[in-house]
Amino acid sequence: MKATTPFLPLLRGQLFGRPPRRVRECLRQEAQQLQRASLGKLTGLFGQYIPPALLEPTANGAGSRQRLFCIRTTFWAFLAQVLSPQSSCREALRKLQAWQAACSSEMASSNSSAYCQARGRLPLGLLKQIHERVGLEVNRRSVGDEEFGRPVKVIDGTSASMPDTPENQEIWPQTKAQKPGCGFPFVRLVGLFHLGNGVLIDWAEGSKHNHDAKLFPSLWKHLREGDVLVGDRGFCSYAAMAALFERGVDTLMRKHQALKLTFRSGRRLGPRDRVICMNKPAQRLGGWTKAAWKKLPRE
Repeated sequence: MKATTPFLPLLRGQLFGRPPRRVRECLRQEAQQLQRASLGKLTGLFGQYIPPALLEPTANGAGSRQRLFCIRTTFWAFLAQVLSPQSSCREALRKLQAWQAACSSEMASSNSSAYCQARGRLPLGLLKQIHERVGLEVNRRSVGDEEFGRPVKVIDGTSASMPDTPENQEIWPQTKAQKPGCGFPFVRLVGLFHLGNGVLIDWAEGSKHNHDAKLFPSLWKHLREGDVLVGDRGFCSYAAMAALFERGVDTLMRKHQALKLTFRSGRRLGPRDRVICMNKPAQRLGGWTKAAWKKLPRE
């Protein structure tokens, strides 16, 4: 069946289109080259985006000791593993050993236990700093690469299972349908992306009790006046659309099933194009304070 976008025909390529076979083959080959790349090649490709000082030993705390698996070594081995989704810790360790042999440095043991422990010691704050630096560099290099003359950002949600530890069970409890000891902690994630360059700007996390729409407002700080936000029906609500409109952000979302709107009403502008007035719900939505709800416009 041929997919079309009658309301926004210029988005057909982004929503339904496939790149030409030549482009797909080129992208596939580049992905395979990254998966097979040695740690030395990865440091050459991505080292320019990461300030070396971030990977140096810290003054105290995690990463302050001189270890065989220091922050720098562990980070690059972990990056190589992430770029190869099917790669095991043992495979990442083999790449690390090859890198150490080429540098004539001390070789790591073939036992992957030490690498796994070192990976768990990587400071989360450090990884977030690296993410922010890389995102800023990509945005700097893609200035002007905006869809339709305006920055377009995309919001979407997903979920993942976490390691089964008492701490994670406390923060992200598993669903009640699973018996104790049979399931894993369940984390809900909402990410904000830049459509022009694909950068993950930021994300919010919560437990199974937090709906995507409740995690959504914590990412509004990254939206700027003039942005266009694209999302699915899970983020579509009068409160969110009105609050973002007050900030100068336009939203493009599929209508939520709870919104009582009919496209037979309103003023017709052209084929499949209408202006419809939405009224503020009489009942305050969950997650909104009385003061914030009062500030929302009536329509």
